[in-house]
Amino acid sequence: MISNRNVLVRELQIVKKRAKNVQKTGFWEMLLVSFLIVEIFSLSFALALLTDSVVIRSTGEIVATNKITARSGSAEDIQAAVDEIMAMGTGGTVYIPEGDFACNQSSGGAVKINLASLPAGATLNIFGAGGSVNATTQYGDYRMMPATILRSNASGVYWSFFYVGGAAGKHIRISGIAFLGVVPNISTDDGQALNLFKVENFRIDHCFMDSFNNAAILAHMCKGLIDHCDIDDTFAEHQAVPPDEVPWGYGIAVAGDSNTGFGGQATWMPLDDILGKWDTGYTYMAGPVYIEDCTFRMCRHAIASAQYSYFVARHCKFLTPRSSGMQYMDVHGEPFPAGRGLEAYDNEIYGYTRGFGIRGGGGVVFNNSAPNMPLFMYIHNEGEVPNFQNPNDLWIWNNNLTGVSDAIWLLGDPLPVAGVDFFHDIVSEGGPTSPAPPRPGYTPYPYPHPLTIG
Repeated sequence: MISNRNVLVRELQIVKKRAKNVQKTGFWEMLLVSFLIVEIFSLSFALALLTDSVVIRSTGEIVATNKITARSGSAEDIQAAVDEIMAMGTGGTVYIPEGDFACNQSSGGAVKINLASLPAGATLNIFGAGGSVNATTQYGDYRMMPATILRSNASGVYWSFFYVGGAAGKHIRISGIAFLGVVPNISTDDGQALNLFKVENFRIDHCFMDSFNNAAILAHMCKGLIDHCDIDDTFAEHQAVPPDEVPWGYGIAVAGDSNTGFGGQATWMPLDDILGKWDTGYTYMAGPVYIEDCTFRMCRHAIASAQYSYFVARHCKFLTPRSSGMQYMDVHGEPFPAGRGLEAYDNEIYGYTRGFGIRGGGGVVFNNSAPNMPLFMYIHNEGEVPNFQNPNDLWIWNNNLTGVSDAIWLLGDPLPVAGVDFFHDIVSEGGPTSPAPPRPGYTPYPYPHPLTIG
């Protein structure tokens, strides 16, 4: 490092000496000086690459300082920048400049990212330029969003802006980007902003996502954090049918390995191994996926889980529902197979709709504010009884239900049983049950998530 700097200093001294004699020199001497200056700046650039450092933290995480700015926000330019960083072999950061860009694709991912080539512990960052602007969605609605805007033509089938294939111990962070979709056919369920498969410890933060007919984010067999994102489906307000007749459009969908669900009860993870935890050891599930400090509008389900997946929603705002018959947060049931469950707490839930639909799994729902809703939660035995995937070990307490018409509906044949399948403290529903909540031994995972602290 020191010798490189000495080389540069010596070369700069030569330039200074020659510059003093510029007035006494002829054309060829001036040309020589100009050439030398160009060479020095080339040397400086090369040295900058040579002196990029790699730090290995005590946790084994590799922090690389490789940085590249994409020429634009087109799919081709982002892909080229990602490929260049990946070729360096240590991870690093791709910056997408400020602007409003077409980021089109025919099918699959517009930008395809395979984290397998990174060394264990390394991270690929994809960052917007920073700042925010008041810009229009694809449907003409003005919204505040990051100043780096990517727009889709949605011409393909099962397309996404970024498709990320993961590998154990290799990470990605996507931050500060607006992803704007368009839905040409509301009867199909294709299209995501981000499609992640087997990605470990991902972070998606400070992004704006609007109008994706499948989901803004699909996390399939992943573990990670989604925070400070604004997720909308305004396309539902711009169709020939009323919004509540638009069938698709999730906010965040988490899914595990669908084949695992056919392994029987032996693969059904005990809740004690999951609740309040970050590292569970269950690689075939999706999760936990932590979702915190996010805002949702007009989504069919703001968050949905299936196939043994598990999510934690906390400190989020659910502001505008799509339909009175669609719950904001959903745990799918049999025979999909079911989602494993959820933790939902300290959220603000508004609108004439349902807060929760629990059709499988268990977990905890507490300290949420859900005033003036027609229905806070329904609990549904969708599978045959007995069935280990039906709602069980579900605990509900200390929620603000002021003005709520119905706190809990029970569905199925037979119905879920209070005090056996679920436990609550709602007086209007005959609570508190025995045993009474909160769930014994439960402690939430630290908030804010450690990934937000660095």
